[in-house]
Amino acid sequence: VIGLMNAQFAIKDDTVYVLDKNREVLALGADDGTLKWRTATGVTSSDAIFGLTTSGTNLVVSGDHVIAGDWDIVAFDTRTGARRWTYQAAGGDGPGLFLGAADDDTVYAGSVTGRVYAIAATSGRLRWMTRLEDKPVVSVFAPELAGSRIVVGYSVYDNPNTGGLAALDAASGRVAWKTAF
Repeated sequence: VIGLMNAQFAIKDDTVYVLDKNREVLALGADDGTLKWRTATGVTSSDAIFGLTTSGTNLVVSGDHVIAGDWDIVAFDTRTGARRWTYQAAGGDGPGLFLGAADDDTVYAGSVTGRVYAIAATSGRLRWMTRLEDKPVVSVFAPELAGSRIVVGYSVYDNPNTGGLAALDAASGRVAWKTAF
């Protein structure tokens, strides 16, 4: 396998999924490392804020989809590698940079513009989006699931820089609590 790994890997059943720096998702046999399939994410976006070319950052598995965070969020069939959907946030948010937890129905992501996203894992359709802070430059990092809530870390780039943690209802995106520090 040529390329550099740039992300977390994900495992489902007898397959290990890897996202490399060349923006390709690879499926490898867990027993022997045999390449099952290899597919490019198709993402060519660059970071709208910093002007940098991004490359894959995270992978999660949700049902029959392996989902890659690569500026946009791209889902592939776990068995064949066929692209199923691509989610591109309006306004150049880049939620794929902060792709976080997934359950059987939903994939959660932060963004470089202070928003948290919940995306339907099977269709790529936006379920909800919540703006965490009403400041010009805010990053919301990869969400983690905690029961019926998701928890995110965030940074507000202001003078002085601040940040904290917030918990949102996973079904609605309503902020349950937020603690700055």
